[in-house]
Amino acid sequence: MILPYFFPGLIDVDLLDINDSGQAFGSSLHNSGRYDGYVYNSKTNVHSMIIFPVSRFYPPRVLGNTYAKGVNDSGQVIGEFIDPDDGFRVCYMLDNETHIFTEINPPGSTDSSVVGINNSGQVIGHFSDSAGRYFGFLYDSATESYTVIAPAGSTYSDAYRINNSGQVIGHFQDSAGRSYGFLYDSASGNYTVIDPPGYNLSALSLTVRRINDSGQVIVGFDTSSGGYEGFLYDSSTGSYTRIGLPGISDVVPREINNSGQVTGYYYDGDKGYGFLYDGSRFITFEPPGSTSVSELIINDSGQITGGYYYGGGMNFQWFLLEFDGL
Repeated sequence: MILPYFFPGLIDVDLLDINDSGQAFGSSLHNSGRYDGYVYNSKTNVHSMIIFPVSRFYPPRVLGNTYAKGVNDSGQVIGEFIDPDDGFRVCYMLDNETHIFTEINPPGSTDSSVVGINNSGQVIGHFSDSAGRYFGFLYDSATESYTVIAPAGSTYSDAYRINNSGQVIGHFQDSAGRSYGFLYDSASGNYTVIDPPGYNLSALSLTVRRINDSGQVIVGFDTSSGGYEGFLYDSSTGSYTRIGLPGISDVVPREINNSGQVTGYYYDGDKGYGFLYDGSRFITFEPPGSTSVSELIINDSGQITGGYYYGGGMNFQWFLLEFDGL
């Protein structure tokens, strides 16, 4: 069953993720030209804007554009807003139940951004310092502590995803400018380099996309022939499994849930399709009238959110997909 997202009064909606409670989040553009973060509850069909209790921390005033960047299963939301006094970006964590607002500001940073939160309230992001260096960080809301995420020898790093075990995936560069993926275990402090078969460090672009609570990672890279090679990396065994379709050179796995179900999309030279892969089966799908499918995300309930183009590729629509019987 494919359900389209329609939000009255908005001219553009950016849907970023969905948690295991069926709450989707992102940012929306109003007719006034203002952006606000939102949380959408797929079970109640309620669309709520994110309201900040800024009077507790600032003189009451209208904030600049706000953006939601992540939500965990407890409804804790992370994101960013633009401070109207100085125009700088401010990172936050907001508890939708208690309305407690926490500013996230890594020590020594001149600019920062948040990208993910797990169910323990650990937040990841990246920051730059006064020397122009750029690194990932982890903020633990339970201890209010910060950890810089930077593999040994790295001159640049970013943190991209965190699972509920506190494992973080991201990218880093060494002094020779070579790019790698990494997995950081916040419990042990250990790093593991992610380097799939066939990846050419100097010529191809590597992307680590998602990690589940078992430490399975979706990773892939652009090929020299213009296609894409996607893999499932199992951090417990160090093994890589290629995710592909016979005769298709451009299969892009994007997301994985805790059941090991993988979603992604592929191109057959004519149009783009979505797929669900469960380790043995490929199930393909396309919303009615679509010309291509993109931005697919899956939660542990098997709900898939995504977007598709239609009308000759000139229009875009978000949707929620639920498979019966899976």
